[in-house]
Amino acid sequence: MDRRVLKTKQALRVALFQLLDTKTMTTITVTELCRAAHIDRRTFYIHYDNITQIFEDYELELSQQVRQALTGSFHNPTILLHTFDHILMANYVGLRLLCLNTTHLVLIDKLKTMLFNTMCAALTPPPTPRQVIIIRHICAGLMDTYVYWFKNPDLLTYEQLNQINHEVLQSHLALL
Repeated sequence: MDRRVLKTKQALRVALFQLLDTKTMTTITVTELCRAAHIDRRTFYIHYDNITQIFEDYELELSQQVRQALTGSFHNPTILLHTFDHILMANYVGLRLLCLNTTHLVLIDKLKTMLFNTMCAALTPPPTPRQVIIIRHICAGLMDTYVYWFKNPDLLTYEQLNQINHEVLQSHLALL
Protein backbone atom coordinates (compact mmCIF):
# COMPACT_ATOMS: atom_id res chain seq x y z
CA MET A 1 0.00 0.00 0.00
CA ASP A 2 1.22 3.50 -0.83
CA ARG A 3 2.93 5.29 2.09
CA ARG A 4 0.66 8.31 1.64
CA VAL A 5 -2.43 6.12 1.98
CA LEU A 6 -1.00 4.49 5.11
CA LYS A 7 -0.17 7.90 6.57
CA THR A 8 -3.68 9.22 5.84
CA LYS A 9 -5.37 6.15 7.32
CA GLN A 10 -3.14 6.29 10.40
CA ALA A 11 -3.94 9.99 10.89
CA LEU A 12 -7.66 9.23 10.66
CA ARG A 13 -7.36 6.35 13.14
CA VAL A 14 -5.42 8.45 15.64
CA ALA A 15 -7.92 11.29 15.29
CA LEU A 16 -10.83 8.88 15.70
CA PHE A 17 -9.46 7.47 18.94
CA GLN A 18 -8.75 10.98 20.24
CA LEU A 19 -12.36 11.96 19.54
CA LEU A 20 -13.64 8.72 21.09
CA ASP A 21 -12.16 9.95 24.35
CA THR A 22 -15.02 12.45 24.63
CA LYS A 23 -17.65 11.33 22.11
CA THR A 24 -19.35 8.22 20.83
CA MET A 25 -18.79 6.86 17.36
CA THR A 26 -22.28 7.95 16.28
CA THR A 27 -21.80 11.57 17.34
CA ILE A 28 -18.48 12.13 15.57
CA THR A 29 -18.88 13.93 12.26
CA VAL A 30 -16.68 13.51 9.22
CA THR A 31 -15.89 17.23 9.34
CA GLU A 32 -14.57 17.17 12.90
CA LEU A 33 -12.68 13.92 12.26
CA CYS A 34 -11.01 15.44 9.20
CA ARG A 35 -10.18 18.60 11.14
CA ALA A 36 -8.56 16.52 13.91
CA ALA A 37 -6.64 14.43 11.35
CA HIS A 38 -5.57 17.52 9.34
CA ILE A 39 -7.02 16.21 6.09
CA ASP A 40 -9.89 17.40 3.94
CA ARG A 41 -13.25 15.67 3.53
CA ARG A 42 -12.49 14.78 -0.07
CA THR A 43 -9.45 12.79 1.05
CA PHE A 44 -11.55 11.05 3.70
CA TYR A 45 -14.13 9.96 1.12
CA ILE A 46 -11.43 8.62 -1.19
CA HIS A 47 -10.62 6.03 1.48
CA TYR A 48 -13.86 5.56 3.44
CA ASP A 49 -17.61 5.84 3.02
CA ASN A 50 -18.23 6.45 6.72
CA ILE A 51 -16.46 6.73 10.07
CA THR A 52 -17.25 3.20 11.22
CA GLN A 53 -15.12 1.85 8.38
CA ILE A 54 -12.05 3.26 10.16
CA PHE A 55 -12.83 1.09 13.17
CA GLU A 56 -13.53 -1.86 10.87
CA ASP A 57 -10.05 -1.39 9.35
CA TYR A 58 -8.65 -1.37 12.89
CA GLU A 59 -10.50 -4.62 13.69
CA LEU A 60 -9.25 -6.22 10.49
CA GLU A 61 -5.67 -5.23 11.25
CA LEU A 62 -5.91 -6.64 14.79
CA SER A 63 -7.49 -9.82 13.43
CA GLN A 64 -4.66 -10.28 10.93
CA GLN A 65 -2.07 -9.75 13.67
CA VAL A 66 -3.75 -12.31 15.91
CA ARG A 67 -4.24 -14.82 13.08
CA GLN A 68 -0.61 -14.51 12.01
CA ALA A 69 0.64 -14.94 15.56
CA LEU A 70 -1.61 -17.94 16.27
CA THR A 71 -0.40 -19.95 13.31
CA GLY A 72 1.12 -23.06 14.83
CA SER A 73 1.17 -21.76 18.41
CA PHE A 74 -2.47 -21.81 19.44
CA HIS A 75 -1.99 -24.04 22.49
CA ASN A 76 1.06 -22.22 23.86
CA PRO A 77 -0.07 -19.71 26.54
CA THR A 78 3.28 -17.91 26.55
CA ILE A 79 3.17 -17.22 22.81
CA LEU A 80 -0.54 -16.38 22.96
CA LEU A 81 -0.02 -13.84 25.75
CA HIS A 82 3.06 -12.44 24.03
CA THR A 83 0.86 -11.90 20.98
CA PHE A 84 -1.80 -10.08 23.00
CA ASP A 85 0.88 -8.06 24.78
CA HIS A 86 2.43 -7.00 21.48
CA ILE A 87 -0.96 -6.05 20.03
CA LEU A 88 -1.96 -4.22 23.21
CA MET A 89 1.23 -2.18 23.33
CA ALA A 90 1.07 -1.38 19.61
CA ASN A 91 -2.51 -0.14 20.03
CA TYR A 92 -2.29 1.01 23.65
CA VAL A 93 -3.81 4.48 23.33
CA GLY A 94 -6.76 3.34 21.23
CA LEU A 95 -7.57 0.31 23.37
CA ARG A 96 -7.20 2.31 26.57
CA LEU A 97 -9.68 4.91 25.34
CA LEU A 98 -12.16 2.21 24.36
CA CYS A 99 -11.82 0.48 27.73
CA LEU A 100 -12.15 3.61 29.85
CA ASN A 101 -15.26 4.98 28.20
CA THR A 102 -18.38 2.92 28.95
CA THR A 103 -20.13 4.30 25.87
CA HIS A 104 -17.73 2.21 23.77
CA LEU A 105 -18.67 -1.18 25.22
CA VAL A 106 -20.17 -2.14 21.86
CA LEU A 107 -16.76 -1.62 20.27
CA ILE A 108 -15.09 -3.76 22.96
CA ASP A 109 -17.68 -6.47 22.26
CA LYS A 110 -16.81 -6.27 18.56
CA LEU A 111 -13.14 -6.80 19.45
CA LYS A 112 -14.06 -9.81 21.63
CA THR A 113 -16.04 -11.27 18.74
CA MET A 114 -13.18 -10.65 16.31
CA LEU A 115 -10.75 -12.37 18.69
CA PHE A 116 -13.17 -15.28 19.15
CA ASN A 117 -13.70 -15.73 15.41
CA THR A 118 -9.96 -15.54 14.75
CA MET A 119 -9.16 -18.11 17.42
CA CYS A 120 -11.89 -20.47 16.19
CA ALA A 121 -10.59 -20.16 12.64
CA ALA A 122 -7.07 -21.04 13.87
CA LEU A 123 -8.22 -24.45 15.14
CA THR A 124 -8.02 -27.39 12.77
CA PRO A 125 -10.30 -29.24 12.48
CA PRO A 126 -13.07 -26.74 13.28
CA PRO A 127 -13.77 -26.50 17.01
CA THR A 128 -16.31 -28.72 18.72
CA PRO A 129 -19.18 -27.08 20.63
CA ARG A 130 -17.22 -27.67 23.86
CA GLN A 131 -14.14 -25.96 22.42
CA VAL A 132 -16.26 -23.06 21.17
CA ILE A 133 -17.46 -22.35 24.73
CA ILE A 134 -13.91 -22.58 26.11
CA ILE A 135 -12.57 -20.24 23.40
CA ARG A 136 -15.41 -17.79 24.05
CA HIS A 137 -14.49 -17.82 27.74
CA ILE A 138 -10.81 -17.24 26.93
CA CYS A 139 -11.55 -14.28 24.63
CA ALA A 140 -14.07 -12.61 26.91
CA GLY A 141 -11.88 -13.21 29.95
CA LEU A 142 -8.73 -11.78 28.38
CA MET A 143 -10.47 -8.69 27.05
CA ASP A 144 -12.28 -8.15 30.36
CA THR A 145 -9.03 -8.35 32.35
CA TYR A 146 -7.52 -5.63 30.17
CA VAL A 147 -10.64 -3.48 30.54
CA TYR A 148 -10.55 -3.96 34.31
CA TRP A 149 -6.83 -3.21 34.46
CA PHE A 150 -7.23 0.00 32.44
CA LYS A 151 -9.98 1.10 34.82
CA ASN A 152 -7.99 0.09 37.94
CA PRO A 153 -4.33 0.67 37.07
CA ASP A 154 -3.21 0.94 40.71
CA LEU A 155 -4.57 -2.50 41.61
CA LEU A 156 -1.67 -4.42 40.08
CA THR A 157 1.16 -3.92 37.63
CA TYR A 158 0.97 -4.89 34.01
CA GLU A 159 3.49 -7.65 34.71
CA GLN A 160 1.27 -9.04 37.48
CA LEU A 161 -1.73 -8.92 35.15
CA ASN A 162 0.23 -10.86 32.53
CA GLN A 163 1.30 -13.47 35.07
CA ILE A 164 -2.28 -14.02 36.24
CA ASN A 165 -3.53 -14.13 32.65
CA HIS A 166 -0.80 -16.67 31.81
CA GLU A 167 -1.90 -18.99 34.63
CA VAL A 168 -5.59 -18.72 33.76
CA LEU A 169 -4.93 -19.08 30.03
CA GLN A 170 -2.77 -22.14 30.62
CA SER A 171 -5.57 -23.86 32.54
CA HIS A 172 -8.17 -22.91 29.91
CA LEU A 173 -6.02 -24.10 27.00
CA ALA A 174 -5.54 -27.43 28.78
CA LEU A 175 -9.31 -27.90 28.51
CA LEU A 176 -9.16 -27.74 24.73
